[in-house]
Amino acid sequence: MVLVGTISGSDITEGKVKKARLPSDAAYAADLTPKANDSAVVHNTGAETVAGVKTFTSAPVVPDASFTIAKTSGLQAALNAKADATTDIAWTQITAFASGWSGYVGGNWNGVWYCRRAGTAFISGGVQKSSAYTSGETMFTMPSGSRPSATTQGWSANVAAPAVATSGAVFVTGGGTSAFGFGASYPVA
Repeated sequence: MVLVGTISGSDITEGKVKKARLPSDAAYAADLTPKANDSAVVHNTGAETVAGVKTFTSAPVVPDASFTIAKTSGLQAALNAKADATTDIAWTQITAFASGWSGYVGGNWNGVWYCRRAGTAFISGGVQKSSAYTSGETMFTMPSGSRPSATTQGWSANVAAPAVATSGAVFVTGGGTSAFGFGASYPVA
């Protein structure tokens, strides 16, 4: 301890000055033990690397333009997927089918079409296969952004009806040999 100034006799009385503790004193060391090591804490200023996952109870505030797209790993893809799932898509014809399957054109049907409105996908149309089909066969696959979060059963007036898997695979439930019309709708994942 270093004292600066003059101490007169009346300033040094019982209760006014405590015994000075030295760095070698056990009580002094005990007071310092719980203190943080300067190299082990995050500081308010200066460049530092902080490792590990940090959880905040409220959103951090950062200056505009703090992050470039390249530095926000996966953020752009996630934002695009979210936008893709909520952006409306006009009626679009399905043209890629599994082997042997095709859109049925005839009567009231003009192939298979889908659209997406307000986060819900709609499928409508007619399909046929060049040979007999069995339950579980994939007919075609819905594009990314127009797939359900859980397998969804469609409807048909025929014995066979469609179901749409989370992978986008649209498969037939039931078997048969004839073309059939169907529909399905579901919230997009």
